[in-house]
Amino acid sequence: MKPPSPLYPPRFRLSLIGRSGLKQARQIHAHLISLGLVCYTYVTSRVLALYALHDMALAHQLFARIPQPTIFNWNTMIRGFSDTARPHRGLAIYVGMRRHDVFPNMHTFPFTIKSCTGVPVLSQVHGQVFKFGFDLDVFVTSSLVKRYSDLGAVQLASKVFDESSHRNVVCWTSLVTGYCSHGLVDKARSLFDHMPERNGASWSAMITGYVQNERHKEAIELFHELRECSAAELNDALLVSALSACASLGALEEGRWIHSHIDAKGSTHYGLELGTALVDFYTKCGFVDGAREQNFAMEDHIAGKKKRRYQQGTIVSELLDALILLVIIHALDQRRQTGSTRVVGEVGPCFQPTLSRAASSAVSYAPSHALLSLYPKQ
Repeated sequence: MKPPSPLYPPRFRLSLIGRSGLKQARQIHAHLISLGLVCYTYVTSRVLALYALHDMALAHQLFARIPQPTIFNWNTMIRGFSDTARPHRGLAIYVGMRRHDVFPNMHTFPFTIKSCTGVPVLSQVHGQVFKFGFDLDVFVTSSLVKRYSDLGAVQLASKVFDESSHRNVVCWTSLVTGYCSHGLVDKARSLFDHMPERNGASWSAMITGYVQNERHKEAIELFHELRECSAAELNDALLVSALSACASLGALEEGRWIHSHIDAKGSTHYGLELGTALVDFYTKCGFVDGAREQNFAMEDHIAGKKKRRYQQGTIVSELLDALILLVIIHALDQRRQTGSTRVVGEVGPCFQPTLSRAASSAVSYAPSHALLSLYPKQ
């Protein structure tokens, strides 16, 4: 059995740096090119995933230069385009993948389904799901139910749900949301009542559905039921919908209970949507002072958020150095396994300051013997 690579410690993930922004992604890519590490499939795949989070044009340029893209690369591109204003390009990537005789895996179809912009195209992708045997995958099923509903084909969404023998809470919730989005609230409530299990998203979907269809009294009644049974956590989306119902009916006590619940979770829990919902609630109930106080609380929250973002920028720069070091360690380990004697000489002296900073930043991520191997013996 091979020893675990130091690039995969449990406390370190590339996604931590992925949240930093496009500027840091470019810096990472530039460092890896200068170090000659982009020839490694693992490295290129992670850089591609990083670009796909921020700039699909750059991601596509990098993808086009990969000689033999892996299924991870194809999925990264499909997923990236599915979240843009032109999701159909994700479908084009899937077509290109099949032309290269690359077989899809369990992660391919949820993103490909999301890329479909019409029912005819979605039906063809649905056929591909059956062809490759992923019709029993619950994540694929929930994706089909949601996408058919989003495209207005609620009957097809219901048919997919009824014909599926493997359904989890996500599948049930997706259909509840689909029914509510098209005014079939009673049908949604019937399905909700028959759910074998429910989570916060399920309750939120039903309460939000009532609010969207202006059935505010039923929304508050269901919210009362949730409070009494404590069946799920009160998430932000659910609280926003409940506050909207309280504002429409003038349910002051219920809205104040929600406000106290939010306060009990701490000031960091305030978000723009929750804060706006509270301001709207107090305004419609005629409590201008309460609305003004909440507005001030939102301003304090935004100011604190900007300060935390500045502090996170410092952490990101340290993680950038740590990533470079860990990628180097991974590359050097691979070269040792192939019997190469060129270890330190591959890293130019101009990068020694970066390596020194990286060593201090990544000391909690990589074993000490790996750090020592980067430097020549005196």
